[in-house]
Parts: sequence; structure tokens; C-alpha cells
Amino acid sequence: MNYTTKMRTVRGSSRISAFTLIEILIVLTIVSIMAAALGVTITNMMTSAREAQTTATLRKIDGLIIERQQGLQRAFESRDFSRYVDTTHEKLIKGDPANNVPQLYGLSQNAVEAVARKDFARQFFPQRFVEMLDARTGPLPGVLGADGIPDRIQFDDVYQSVAWTSAPIKFPVNHDPATESSELLYFALTRMEVFGTPLTAVDDFSTREVADTDNDGLPEFIDGWGNPLRYYRWPTRLFKPYGLFGFDGVPGATGDDVDSPAGADFNDLYEIGWPGTDDVFIPANVRDFARAYIEGLPRAPVLSGGVPIPGDYDQLNIDPDDSFGILLHTAQPLAVQGINMLNSVSESRYHTLDTYHRPLVVSTGADGILGLYEPNHNEDLNLNGILDSGEDANGNGFLDIGFLGQPINEDAATGDLNGNALVDTFASPFASFDDLTNHNRRAGE
Repeated sequence: MNYTTKMRTVRGSSRISAFTLIEILIVLTIVSIMAAALGVTITNMMTSAREAQTTATLRKIDGLIIERQQGLQRAFESRDFSRYVDTTHEKLIKGDPANNVPQLYGLSQNAVEAVARKDFARQFFPQRFVEMLDARTGPLPGVLGADGIPDRIQFDDVYQSVAWTSAPIKFPVNHDPATESSELLYFALTRMEVFGTPLTAVDDFSTREVADTDNDGLPEFIDGWGNPLRYYRWPTRLFKPYGLFGFDGVPGATGDDVDSPAGADFNDLYEIGWPGTDDVFIPANVRDFARAYIEGLPRAPVLSGGVPIPGDYDQLNIDPDDSFGILLHTAQPLAVQGINMLNSVSESRYHTLDTYHRPLVVSTGADGILGLYEPNHNEDLNLNGILDSGEDANGNGFLDIGFLGQPINEDAATGDLNGNALVDTFASPFASFDDLTNHNRRAGE
């Protein structure tokens, strides 16, 4: 082999093949697909981790709520509760005629006890600041007169440094109303003892479970995404979105009070809860929506001709505090006498009567959108618990406190979709699919 041939051989053996443009694009596509798949996997893992963390928090809270409920049951059997029942009776007799709260005479002991049980529940499971105004203190020590600040918080040795606004209805500085129910639930569990139920230690919760998201000085429970949980003490509107009067505003038909005095019609108040009214059973679509938040609800009644068969009934029409419906049964004959007892014992102060309820804690889930009304959504504009002039926004003659569960989604842009003359800010099954609660199948027992 001569020198020229040898050089050709060396040069030929050192030649390197280059990638074509198509090959490079194929590789980049494969890498992009793998990166996207990896990103989705990581996102799903993070979402699952946050859901698991939220579920664990909700289960912990649920256990603590159950302990407090057991403490309340012990309280109901104590002598102190008997004295409280007597005090409750005196308040019902006194009434508040100036604010359309009638004086109620002749109430049975069972009816008064039912009201007292609800008062206790509201006291030890507060949902709004206004419920904690006890007027025992004033602007100066020893001076009587409410100052608009919940005394139980203002003079607590841990919370006394919280700064409050000077408005007639006072709130902490920087306060976000969406955090209020969660703040009060945390306060109740860690600062308010209930008959033999020990306080929950602050150290029992981590910074992933409790935070002050609105920087108002009041910590609240949060979910895995850092959003405040929502707490509903009496979510009766989840089962009766239109209250006792039903979808059409009245349980029966106008003029059908055949047993009433000649020419009289009681706007069907006397008929609430009786066969033939809207209160006989919970519609299937409402029950299905409620199951997204509270799993294990009692079965629906068997219907025949559109009404439950004889001997069957809807157990969602039973109030755990008033299993025999004594309050509503008492309110009906008083209506005949022109006394609206519901202004004292129904949604103006408590919840929808003859309705199943249990405390509900809700996480907005991954999208941060709550599929229910906020716990503070109501028509009680001045938060005094009384139906005042101009507060009956939907014109049904009733103070609708609570939240609705019907499939609507209204805001200033979409307008009044359900025609109730009220812009219902948000309550939608389309936004509730990823909500997590202490009672639904995803975070349940």
C-alpha cells in the first residue's frame, strides 16, 4: 500500500454520520411527550398528596367535633342544663315585640328543651362572630353594654391582642369573611371547654393544617392547598334549599284551609309538614346533591302516586334535636292565633325546622372553588338575627339564613337565573365535584 492509499483509508474511517433534521424532531417530540407525562404524573402525585393531607385534617376535625357533641349530650343530662331550660323559657315568654319576635306562652317543656339544646349548640359551635356577642362588657372595664366585639375572643388570654375595626358590626383588621367560620371552629376546639371534653392542644395541629391566611390575628383550619376550610353548623338548606315553604313559596294552595274560620287563610303556615305539602319528602335531585357532601344519608321513602307509601316517611325531615317535630307542631296552632312562632325558633335564629343536620366542614378542593354558598351568606343585612324591613330579599316573608343547595350559579353578570328576585352568588353541583368534606365518600369514615 502506497502513502496515498493509506491516507484515503484513514480519512474514510474517521468520517462521522450526522443526524438528519427529521431524526432530531422525532427525538425532541419523544422528549417533550416524556416531559409532559412526567409533569402530569408529578402534578397528579402532588394533588393526591394534598387530597390525602386534607382528608387527614378533616378526619381529625370530625373526631374532635364528635367529642364535643358527646360533651353536649352529657350537658343536656346535667342539672345546669335544667336551669338553662328555665332561663330559655323566660326569654321566650318575654319575646321582643319591637323586633317582631312574639311573646310565647304555654310552650311545653319538650318544646323549650328543644330550643335550649339549639342555644347550647350555637354557643359551643359558633359559626359567626355575631353569635358570640354576650354584652357582658363595654368600652371600659366594669361598664355594661356591648362594644360589638365578641367578648369570648376579645378577653381571651391568647387572642386579646387581635385588632378590631371600629364599624358598628366589628371584624378583625384585614379580616376575610370566607375565613370566619373556620376561625371560630378552631377557636372553639382549642379555647372553649365543653362538659368533660378537654381542649385540643394547639400543638396537635401542624402549620399545614392551621394558618392565618388573611393575617387578621385569628388562625383558621386550612386544606392541603392552603385555602381556609368552611364550617357549617346546621347545613339544613343542603336538604331543603327553599326552606320550609318549598320551591313555590307556599306548602299548599292559597284558600285551601278548609278547617279555618270563614274567610281565613293562614298562608299555609298551619299546613307545613303535613301530607300534601312540599315538606313530605326531599326531591331526588336535592338528595343526590347532598350526598356529595354527606355520605350515608338515610334512604329515600318509597313513593306511590308521588307521595310516600303509608307508614314510610323521609328521615331527612327529622331534626336530631327535635325528633318528634314538637317545635313545628307547636308553631302551627299558634299561627291560627296570629302568632308567628317561626320568628323565634326557625331560621331567623337557628335553622330550617324538621330537617336533618350534622356539622359539615368543607374544603374547596384543587380548583379552590366552593360549590356551596359561603357560611356567612344570608339576607340578615345587619346581622342581628331578626327579619328587618328590606332584608327579605326574595320576598317570601322569611329570613333565609344559611346556604342553598339547588343547582344554580348566579352572579352579577348572569343575573337572576332562578327568578327568585335574588342574585344567588354561588351554589353549583358543577363546582362541587372536587370539594372534600368530613362526611363525604372521599374523606369519609
